[in-house]
Amino acid sequence: AFVLEKSEEKANELLLKSANLGHVPANSILSGFYFGGTNGFEKNLDEFYFRSSVTLALDNTREGAARVLGSLHFFEHGIPEPSLYLACYYLNIGVKGDRDGISSCL
Repeated sequence: AFVLEKSEEKANELLLKSANLGHVPANSILSGFYFGGTNGFEKNLDEFYFRSSVTLALDNTREGAARVLGSLHFFEHGIPEPSLYLACYYLNIGVKGDRDGISSCL
């Protein structure tokens, strides 16, 4: 009988594999792990930005990813070349689904 080993290391390996194959939720989850340095992943803002960008590129209906990217550019946080143009671009995508007005506060 096949026994699946339950371990954080194996789960992270499969999560990375899924993300690298273009699975949108896997990229979204990874971006959070890299941002916080949680679940066995070291804090890495470059990887966080990359995974957030991939999430949005693969599924441009992900308003949360757009708001995160817009906020990073607006507040010049953790990215090498912040851009007010990109901040506006991403935040405009993000406000499409914003019903509580948080995105418009930026």
